[in-house]
Amino acid sequence: MKASSKVEMEKLLKSSISVLMEHFEAVQILVSRSTPEETQSLFIGRGNWFARQGMAREFITEDESRTMANELGETLNSDDSGESWKE
Repeated sequence: MKASSKVEMEKLLKSSISVLMEHFEAVQILVSRSTPEETQSLFIGRGNWFARQGMAREFITEDESRTMANELGETLNSDDSGESWKE
């Protein structure tokens, strides 16, 4: 099922979160999609509010850390052998 309107997307999220809540005590779903006119984002959560807040913070922190580690790794692994840097 491809959700085309905001109402259909919300219905899909509510259905999905209901299924997930059968297995988990806290669920937070964040989604987005781009159209030529705009970027739409929706989020929905159920269950322990504090756990959902913590999961969201951990997601952001881990993603930022991975991004910085990858950038640092690329910088350190770049081909800078030799003495050309002294010129």
